[in-house]
This record gives sequence, C-alpha cells and structure tokens, in this order.
Amino acid sequence: MINRTESEGQSLLIQLSNPFLNISRVLSYSFDINETEDLYFYKEFRYSVDGFSFTDFIDISQLTQTNFNKNLPVFLNFRLTQVGEGELEFDTDKMTLQTDQTDNFCLGNSVSCCDANSVVQGLVFNNCGCNDGFNPYNLGNISLLYEQLCNTISGMFGVCIGYYRVDPDQKSRDVILKEYSLYNVVQYDTVKILIPDNQLPSRDIQYHFLQLDFAAQFEVHIVKSSFEQVFGIGSRPMQHDYLYFEQYMNRMYEVDAVAQPDDVLFGSAYWRVSLVPYQKRTAVGFDNAEDIKIQTDDIVTNIEDVFKEEREIEYDDTRKPNQYKTIGTLSDDYVRSYLHKGLNIQQHQLHNGYTVISKYCYDLTSIPANDLAVTFRKGKAFAKSQYGYVNGAISFFINLQTKPVPKTILKFKEGKGSFITADIPLDKMEKLRYESLQKYDYLKIDRRLYCIKNIETIDNQIKIELNEPLHAELKDFVTIKQIQKTDVLVYDDNFKVVVNGKNIEIAYNGKSYTSNFTFENDNWYIFVINYNELANQFSIFVYQEKESKLQKVYKNTWNDATIKEDTTGEWKLYGSECKFTNFRVWKAPIEEDEQISVLQQYVVNDTHLTTLVDNATPELLLQKTK
Repeated sequence: MINRTESEGQSLLIQLSNPFLNISRVLSYSFDINETEDLYFYKEFRYSVDGFSFTDFIDISQLTQTNFNKNLPVFLNFRLTQVGEGELEFDTDKMTLQTDQTDNFCLGNSVSCCDANSVVQGLVFNNCGCNDGFNPYNLGNISLLYEQLCNTISGMFGVCIGYYRVDPDQKSRDVILKEYSLYNVVQYDTVKILIPDNQLPSRDIQYHFLQLDFAAQFEVHIVKSSFEQVFGIGSRPMQHDYLYFEQYMNRMYEVDAVAQPDDVLFGSAYWRVSLVPYQKRTAVGFDNAEDIKIQTDDIVTNIEDVFKEEREIEYDDTRKPNQYKTIGTLSDDYVRSYLHKGLNIQQHQLHNGYTVISKYCYDLTSIPANDLAVTFRKGKAFAKSQYGYVNGAISFFINLQTKPVPKTILKFKEGKGSFITADIPLDKMEKLRYESLQKYDYLKIDRRLYCIKNIETIDNQIKIELNEPLHAELKDFVTIKQIQKTDVLVYDDNFKVVVNGKNIEIAYNGKSYTSNFTFENDNWYIFVINYNELANQFSIFVYQEKESKLQKVYKNTWNDATIKEDTTGEWKLYGSECKFTNFRVWKAPIEEDEQISVLQQYVVNDTHLTTLVDNATPELLLQKTK
C-alpha cells in the first residue's frame, strides 16, 4: 500500500498487530523510498513487551544493535517523519525485516498518514500474513489510542509547573512500619499537568482548628508518558514530591497521595495526584542538591519567614542577652576577656533628672598609666551595613582625674611681696605640671627661693632656667618632664581616645580630631562619635553632666574623613588619669535629636543595634566558706 506525505513534519506511524516471538535481535531492515539529501524520512522505532507500554522512539540506526528478551514477545512500531518540503511516497509492501528467528518479513497495506501536530498520529493495525478476520477481543488498539489521546491533551491543555522529585533514603527503610523516615530531593524539571475541569483551588481561607490556611487539598492529573519522558522510564510521582505553580497561583504544593484512575480498560494512562499545601520538613533533605535547596528557599516564604528578622530583634530587645546575664569571673564574663587585678571598679551613680544613667565606673588611675586595664570580648566596629558601606557610632562616659598641681609656685601679689609657700623635695619635681609654670614665677625648693628666668621646650622636655637663689647658691636650672599623652580607649590602633592634659583627642585612621573645648577636672563628659562612609563624615558630640542633667557642650562634623572597614580589632582600656563607664558600640549612627534619650538608658532598649554594651559592672565573686 502506498502512502504519501506532502509537507515537512507529517509522519507515518506503523504498528504490527502481532508481536515477534522468541527473537533476540533484528538482523536487518530495508525501506524502499525514493529519498534525496533535501527530502527524506527521519526513521524511528519503539518496542514493547505487552503492546501497551512502549519505549520512547529511538533512531532506526539502533534497531540492529538492540537486544530483546527471547522469553518475551516484542511489539514493534515505526515512525517516519518527513524532513524537507515536497512529496514523499512510502510503499509498505517493499519494507522488510529479518530477525534471528524469521526470514524477511513484509508489512501489509494498512498504513495511514497524518500531520505530526494532529490529535492522532499515523496508525497501522495489521501486518502481512495475519488473519484479516474480525476479532472482537483485540482491544490493544483502543488502549494505545487512549494513551495517545491523553498525551496529546496533556501537551495541548496542560499547565506547566516546576516539579521537585524526591527519593527515599534507603538507609532509613523500616520494614516493621513499612515506611521510609528520610527523603532526599534528587531532581528538578518542568512537567505539564492537567487540572480537572480547569478548576483551580479556591482562594477562600479555610478555618482549621489549628490555624487559618488556604484550601487543604485538591487533585491534578499527570499523564504517565509525559512524566516518564522527563524523569525516565518507570518513574512515578511519590509522596513528599512538591510542585511549584508559578503560573496563575504562585504557590507551592506537595504530593499527599497518588492513585490510579478507572480509565479505559484500566490502562492507567495517567495518575491522580492529591496535593496539599507545601511544608518544609526536616525529613526531606537536599543531599548533593544544594542548588535545588537555594532555589526552593528563594521561592517558598511563610508567615514565620516574613517576620523572622523583626521577631529576632524583638526577642533580643526583650531578653537583652548582652546586658541581663550575671557577670562572674573571667570565664563567665560575657563582656570582658581580660580584667586587670588591680583595677578599681567604683560604685558611682550618675543621673539625668530622676533617671539613673550609670551605677559603676572604671577608676583607671588605680593602675599604672598605659597598663592594660580591660579587653572586651565583643564589639566589632567599623563593619559594613546591609547596604554595603561602613557606618555606626561609639559612645562612652569619661571623667578627667588630673592630679592637682603642687603649690610650689610663689607669686607676688599687688607688689607687696606676699606669697604662698610650699616645701617640695627636689626628687618630686617630676610631678609638677609644666602648664602652670610661668616666667617670673617663684619656686621654693629645699627652703630656698628661686625665680623662673626662662621656660622652653626641648626634645619633649621642659627646661626651666632659674635665677640665683636668694639665700644660697643652687643649680642654675632644673628639668621637669613634660606630661605624656596616654591612650585610654584603643581599637586595633585604628581608633584611639587620648587624654592629653586637659584635652581629650580622638584619633581615627591616622588623623587626630581635637576640640577647642577645655575639659574641667573631675566632671563627667559623655562622647557620641558617629561615622558614615557614605558621606565621609566623622562627627563628635560632647555632653556634660551638670546638676544631674545632660547638657550639650560641643559638637563638630568633618566631611572629609576616610572611613574604612575594620572588623578584626579588639577594644581595650588602658590605665590613665580618668574614670570611664557606659561604653557602647552601635551598628548605626545616633541621630542628634535622639542622643540624650539614648545616652540616659542604663539598660539599652534597642539591643539589636549594639555589638557591645558595658556598664563597668563588677564581677560577682562568691564568698569563701570554711
């Protein structure tokens, strides 16, 4: 029988109604077709052992290399698809096959042709030499037609979804409970599914005894051939597989149950799949599928994830784990990793109105200058924010404890020659404060009176030249060491708070930020230092505690600062002539209007905005008992 195709893409499907028996190989085949290089048939074959479930089509060149099971029948189908524009003819009487059990086998003349995009592909129902009589029990063609109809409908009307296939972990197999306890996501691909009557699940909220949620369950159909074409022959939907409906719904569902339908001749051409809303399960892992895990996490959100960050902030601000813990010895001190044994922690309350803003302070004068007093565990500063630039703030309370100048200076008053006397041994002259000495002042040393003739600075020292003593000869001059700058607070040599006489300097990134403000002795000053890489800003705000109230006494902003990231340093306190308390490191700058409100918090409200909170709390030491 001669059949024709007239356009590219049209195909002929040839089916033998009876199987080959006891064959293991096809030795040869031939198609007598008048073909050219530009116009020819692309030839494929498939086979089955039951006449219902066929393999995918395979290139015809693999036919002679395919091994069949002799103990099973072999049903063969052939598909010829036209390539190129024109007309081709195919005569089934001239096609032959030779197997290892039969001679040349010719096909009959019942071959039909149709377009490859039509509903039913070309079908052939009988072969040469078979009984052409009516057989009412031969229903194989009906099942095949039904399967092809299901596949065509799925391709035309199916909804494309993302399918995540899950396999059970064989190590978790339980033969007593007859179940697997662990699963792994192994593959992702897109599959077309059918929704019965195109009825998507309702958006109405369902009321459950535990919570409010969307519709609990709905059913979809997955055509077997479409599923196997994606995930391989023999694969099937399984419980805990999950599906992403990006189109129309933008929701994730998981497979709750799979059942076979009561379809034509119970052929099970598709699966009835029951879906429920997706839930993250600890039993489902992503071994060797990290990319799928990331993809799933990017898609799935729930109410817990939406408010997760804010909820954690609320927990931290309520529990305040970096403030409410009991501070024990160093192993149990969550703020400090080192504390100088000789450092005196004084109990000293500061108030802003009726609010207690500080209870304890470090007396840094109780240890030698420049000795390490405290090393803090936390407080990483100068870190990048979520927007990619460095910003933050530092605040602390400081009280200068400059020792009073010895009264060795004798001054004439109103020309009457009255003066104040004080006896100081010569070996204690190094403790004099050179800033207080002036030309023509008088010194009384070892009961001898001297007049200061000249004062000059040479090599970091003060050289004082004296006139002849009034009563006896003494050395022409004495040398008094200049007061050295002392570092109080240091962060990785990149940030320093320096006490220099009656001035406090802030050094950052190789640049010194000083003020023209003179700090009074034994007065509490509160510093707020903001830094912002985005605007290259470095700001200093200074408040003074006067009559139990905080008053702003100084502020300045530098807009040419170089702010850089530095998260590797440690905060350290050193011995100096000052007291220190209420040290905080903030993740964001403190706005000027809110600074007093923030500084008066002995217990910081916004804990999540801090990396270090230290109130100079003493260690809790248990009393020894006999």
